[in-house]
Amino acid sequence: MVAIKKPSFKLLANGKDVTASLKKYILGIEYTDAKDNSADSFKIRFHGENFAPPEYKDILKVWLGFEGHLWYIGSFSVLKSRLDYQTKVVSITGTPVNFSTQIKEKRTMSYENASLDDILKKIAKRNDLSVKNSFYDLMFLHESQNDESDLAFMQRIAREIGATFSIKNDTILFCPKKGGDKESELPKFTINADLTDNLYLEMLDKTLYNSASASWQSTKENKVMSVSIGSGTPALNVRGNFQSEAEARVKLKAELNLKNKGTVRGGFDYEGLNIVAGGKLTILNLPNAKWGKEFDVQQVRHTWGDNGYTISVEFEN
Repeated sequence: MVAIKKPSFKLLANGKDVTASLKKYILGIEYTDAKDNSADSFKIRFHGENFAPPEYKDILKVWLGFEGHLWYIGSFSVLKSRLDYQTKVVSITGTPVNFSTQIKEKRTMSYENASLDDILKKIAKRNDLSVKNSFYDLMFLHESQNDESDLAFMQRIAREIGATFSIKNDTILFCPKKGGDKESELPKFTINADLTDNLYLEMLDKTLYNSASASWQSTKENKVMSVSIGSGTPALNVRGNFQSEAEARVKLKAELNLKNKGTVRGGFDYEGLNIVAGGKLTILNLPNAKWGKEFDVQQVRHTWGDNGYTISVEFEN
């Protein structure tokens, strides 16, 4: 006989454990975890006639899972509380704590002869965060942050160098999307296709590039520089102002990988599981190797309530 898992949770409000007092009134919890943080959101609903609503910027720390096995999903700052008078249901909407701070304020500054690690640590210090960066040996002769928030600046840098960027649990994460020994640092998940619900895959019509090249005017060398990676056609030409050949190679590789990504995408539903956006996903027992096997987790939507705990996962290769 298969044991039935009973959904459970834990919630701290401004450091105080309110799980026991809230348990018999709670209706549901919804959380969306996105790879680029752009869609991260949190919502909790409960019968609220016996509770004073939380205030703006109150901090909620949340664990989800099943009785005997919970996992921490994050810390959230309350944006608003809403009461439906007819039903006496209170809905609380929150945002990850990292995005309720000055990290969204625009600023202008420049970084000279600095490593990516140096830049990220400076950003982390002014936003009270820590850093986990796999690109610690990447150097920039000059990098400008012109009227950009720290969040937008890091998103742009990650896009240019082909990194997976996120802020989770008060930590700035820069990890490789694929390739190299550092890929072992990405969280990995394995799912059996036969155990999923509503699994679908779409194969997209895209041009796959076999090589890429870039050229730029070097002020230091006073001549036109060029660099190429890969071989054969079709070839991708990348334009940009690069400070060094090393920087050009990193960004060229990132652009080539980006253009060749997303040939297959899909999604599925599954019983509640600790899968996080930005991780690597292996799907076993797909009917044909052309559909692929390994994918990047783009988004995970958690739906928790009396009827169960499920996740909806979106992925692409």
